[in-house]
Amino acid sequence: MELRRTEIARRQIKSSEGEFIWELKNSYELSPKLSEQILITAKESLLRQYHLREGQIEVTVIGIEERSGKVIEKMQKKKVRLTIDNGMEDIEVLKEYGRIGLREIKIQRITEEAIEQGGVLSQEDISKYLSVDVAPSSVEIPRTMFN
Repeated sequence: MELRRTEIARRQIKSSEGEFIWELKNSYELSPKLSEQILITAKESLLRQYHLREGQIEVTVIGIEERSGKVIEKMQKKKVRLTIDNGMEDIEVLKEYGRIGLREIKIQRITEEAIEQGGVLSQEDISKYLSVDVAPSSVEIPRTMFN
């Protein structure tokens, strides 16, 4: 049993993650716990375990638990995936409801997706991701929320 633990520990040290932790502990003189936390944060931020579908983008938004009034630099950020182009479904909406109807559907969809993933979108975010001016999106946001 002890031999097995030693073997596992040696394998961990020889992995790329082990090498990264060793560098943090030895080159930067960080504690083992802090080194492990940095590794976890780096993996969550830099490595993605999924692939984006066609029509999706990954963006950084403000975390849903944040309240207004703080400076944006001090707010927690969250990475979320948003479906900007939903393929045939969007084409059908465009045919039936026109450009304005499609834009309203997209605003509702990306807003709901962000919330489901723990983020919130500002009016500037929505206008940026949908390539529209802030003014039309600010008029349509309340309308989509009550439909």
